[in-house]
Amino acid sequence: MLRTFCLAGIGLAVSTMAAAAEECTAPCLDTAFTLELQGDWIFDATPPPSTSSTLEPTLSVDLLFRATDALSFVGSITAENISEAPDEDGFVSDGPGAFLGEIYGQYEADPFSFRLGKFDPDFSLASAALSDLYGTDIVSDYDAEERWGVQATVPFEAASLSHAVTVNVFTTDRTILNRSIGTQRPRLTLADGGAGNVEGIGSAGIFYDFCSGAEATSCFEDGDAGGRFGLRYQKAGAQTEEQIEDEIVPEDEIGYLGAVNKRFALSDAVDLVLLGEVAYFRNFESAPEDALFSTGTAAIETGPLTYTATYTNRKTEVFGEPDATDELIALGVIYRPAGSAFGTGASWVLDAGLSFLSTADGEEENRLGLRASLEF
Repeated sequence: MLRTFCLAGIGLAVSTMAAAAEECTAPCLDTAFTLELQGDWIFDATPPPSTSSTLEPTLSVDLLFRATDALSFVGSITAENISEAPDEDGFVSDGPGAFLGEIYGQYEADPFSFRLGKFDPDFSLASAALSDLYGTDIVSDYDAEERWGVQATVPFEAASLSHAVTVNVFTTDRTILNRSIGTQRPRLTLADGGAGNVEGIGSAGIFYDFCSGAEATSCFEDGDAGGRFGLRYQKAGAQTEEQIEDEIVPEDEIGYLGAVNKRFALSDAVDLVLLGEVAYFRNFESAPEDALFSTGTAAIETGPLTYTATYTNRKTEVFGEPDATDELIALGVIYRPAGSAFGTGASWVLDAGLSFLSTADGEEENRLGLRASLEF
C-alpha cells in the first residue's frame, strides 16, 4: 500500500481589476492580473522517490472588452510551468509556457445570455462553488475544459423562486489555440480519443437551476436554498492504440447530475452552508466503465472566516472487473480580513487545507497546504 504525506500548496496570488465589468460604460476595457506562487512538498512516499518538492509561479491575465451594453468579449491568458508529453524513452520534461485558456463573446439580451467561443462549459455545481484548496480534487474529473462551442442561459421567476435553464453544445479544442508559447503543451488530436473528441459538435448538455433568496446561477454564494439537475451527452472518440490492443470499442458517454444546497443562519454572525451533489456517468470518458460520484460539503461562515469540510466518493464499475472506489476528505479554512493591505486598497485572503485521499489501487495520499492571496 502506498502511503504519501504531502505538504502542499503554499501560494501567493495577486489580483488587479481595472473596474468591475458591470460598472464600466461601453465601450470600456477591464483587466485583471493574477500572480500565484505555489510550492508543493511530498515526502515519505512509497514507492520512491520518497521526497520531492516543487515551486512554480503562475501568471494569469483576464481581459474583458465591453463593446456595447449587451456585447462583451472575454479572454484569459495563463503563463505557468508546463509538462511536455513523454518522449520515446518515457521522459517528461517541463518548463515555462503561456496559453490562451478562454476567448469568447458574451451577449446579454434581457433576460437571455449567450456565449460563443472557447470556454469551460458549465455542468457541475460543486466544482464551480467550492473554493477551498482540495475540495474539488475528484469532482473536477468530470469538468469539461477548453471547449469550442455555444452556451445559452434563460433565467425566469416562478412560484417565488428564481430559475434558469442552460443549454450548451461544444467540441474539444484541437486548433492552434490549444498550443502554447515557450514550453509546448501536448496538443490534442482526434487520435487521442476520449469523450466528445470528434469532428464537429461532440458534446451537448442541459441543466436547470433553481433558488430561493438569490439568482439561480449564484445560489450557493447568496441564496437560502436551491439546486441543479443536469444531463450531458458526449460522442465517443476514436479508438486509441491502447484500446485497439485491448480490443476495447469506445462508447458514447451520458451523464446525469443532481445537486442541492441549503443555507442556515446559526446566529446573526454565523451561517452554515450545505451542498450535496451526485453525478452518474454511463461509459465515463467513453471507456467500458460507469462512474458514480457523490460529494457532500459543509461550510461555516463567520465574519472573515470560512471553515469547509468536503467528502467525495467515486465508485467505478468496470465491465468484467471488480468495482473500484476512490475517497477524498478535504478540510479547509479561508480567512478574508476586512480593510486593505499596506494601504493600497488591496485585501488579503489566506487559505489553509488538509486532504486525505484513498484510491482503488491501495494508494493513500495526505496533503497539507497554505495559500495567501493579495487582491486589488
